[in-house]
Amino acid sequence: MCGFRSDRRPFRVRCGAGIIGTKIVFYAVPPKFRVGFLIFVFMARRNTKRSRRSAPVRGDRRNRLWGWLLFGCLAVVCLVAYDWTLHGRLTLPERGRSELRRLGRQWEQLAAAEPAAAARPEAALREQAPAGRESEAAAGALELPAIDPDDLILRHGEGRYTLCYDSLYRQASWVAYVLTRTDVATVAADRSNRFVPDPLVVAEGYPTAETGDYRNSGYDRGHLCPSADRRRSQRENDCTFYLSNIAPQTPALNRGVWRRLEEQVRRWAERYDTLYVVTGGIMGDAPDTLRGGVGIPDRFYKALLTRDGQGVWRAAAYVLPNAVHITGDYADYAVAVDSLEMLTGLDFFCSLPDSLETAAERRFVSDCWR
Repeated sequence: MCGFRSDRRPFRVRCGAGIIGTKIVFYAVPPKFRVGFLIFVFMARRNTKRSRRSAPVRGDRRNRLWGWLLFGCLAVVCLVAYDWTLHGRLTLPERGRSELRRLGRQWEQLAAAEPAAAARPEAALREQAPAGRESEAAAGALELPAIDPDDLILRHGEGRYTLCYDSLYRQASWVAYVLTRTDVATVAADRSNRFVPDPLVVAEGYPTAETGDYRNSGYDRGHLCPSADRRRSQRENDCTFYLSNIAPQTPALNRGVWRRLEEQVRRWAERYDTLYVVTGGIMGDAPDTLRGGVGIPDRFYKALLTRDGQGVWRAAAYVLPNAVHITGDYADYAVAVDSLEMLTGLDFFCSLPDSLETAAERRFVSDCWR
């Protein structure tokens, strides 16, 4: 008895050190792993109390310790598997990211050096441009705004859209794509609803949004290039669920007037055969953010360009508030593209000849956009 009681003080000391160590590890563990860590600590603590009551021999304690270590390893494996299932990827080490960047640069050099590229029409070049940094293939595409040398431009060949990535707010500042009558008529894929980080953003080593950033935030995951605009194949549709193509939208916007505008854009594509579309968010001076740093735009816009029945180039823009309550319909928020350019600082549809661009952008012709 005396020997057992004399050991109680060092046991309390060990317990105090264990509690402090547990707190340190708890705050070092990523938030999504903390629940599993607490369960592990609770079970280990319960086992310790049971060990004190039964006063097992040293061999039993050692066996029990090894058992809990194996349990901890299994828990880590399960958490990693869960993370893979949820996000579709694991974070690459810096060496892996560097290798992916090197391979991407080699791919772009091969595409730019292909001798037959100059003879191909613009549409074919856009279709065959590889995913990665914006290549020469899409440099003259009508849908692209003017690009600054410092912009991070990413081309998704399988999704057939191009975006300018904002690494500060972890979303695209704009997404540009072509929508055709064939795109609207072809429905060969289901909506995947699998939101995952953009692999190109990850490969470049830039911060990315995560699915958990939107959880319980009160905001919807709003598409910039809509899922319904890319249904020729399942892979094409999956590309629209990259989180670089997603921005926080209020339910009133995403499920209401924004959805109706997207549906009307598809009807215009059926009418005019081809639409050039640019979509993005407009940040305020000091925008709020979701957890993880995803910026919340004050407004969203769509800029559209097409040829009417007489072959005249027509452009239109819509600027909608990202508000809890929105009055009116999308037609009430129509503006000339020139007005949108002053608001965003972007030069839309700059690949058009200046005379045609000026005529199309200076005013909104409502008869063309009904």
